[in-house]
Amino acid sequence: MIQPITAPVGRPLPTAVTGTNGRTTVATATLQLLRAAGLRAAGCDSTGIDDVHGAGRAW
Repeated sequence: MIQPITAPVGRPLPTAVTGTNGRTTVATATLQLLRAAGLRAAGCDSTGIDDVHGAGRAW
């Protein structure tokens, strides 16, 4: 069951994706969903880093 979350005021809300297969897909989809919900989100996965402004940088 998915639980609604409320971001702590003034602090980042870290999330992590673990598992064997599909981590990059899930991490990318989560980043896109958070941004679509209007939250500032940054990501770091096997394809590189996306900062809160959406500017990507490869490893």
